[in-house]
Amino acid sequence: MKVNSDLITSLTNDFSAATKMDPRRVSGCIQYARAVITLAAAGAAADVWDLFKLPVGAQVLADHITIIPLAGAGSFTAKIGDAVDDDRYGVGIAVDLATTKIGNATVLSSAIPASLAAPFTVDDDTRILKATLTVAAGLDAGDTVLFRIGYKMP
Repeated sequence: MKVNSDLITSLTNDFSAATKMDPRRVSGCIQYARAVITLAAAGAAADVWDLFKLPVGAQVLADHITIIPLAGAGSFTAKIGDAVDDDRYGVGIAVDLATTKIGNATVLSSAIPASLAAPFTVDDDTRILKATLTVAAGLDAGDTVLFRIGYKMP
């Protein structure tokens, strides 16, 4: 059997203790909570949408937050947090319902707060996740948005 030695060489790493990553930080099972928000009336800045209740002990993975517009033509900017800290997981997340659809979802990446360098563990006071609108334009009754947020149980 012929083996491509360049491939084997590129896959060989120094696995000394100094270069090993903590496997608990790079592996595990990601679970997703989903919330579909359909507006009953026009949306406005300062609206707060309760998304879902996470289990106590969950750790939200801010790099696994996706917002997918399903219907509508307005736009909004939101922050994702909880009752204690309204932007714990994300700030300045801009979503345009008219142009952003399933194939081009808004994935939270650059808006991850620096405070998430260490995982935050959800407790009774912080288990309901919320989206707080900071800017809203043209949001009408019937506009629909899907929030999908990944979390893990330590």
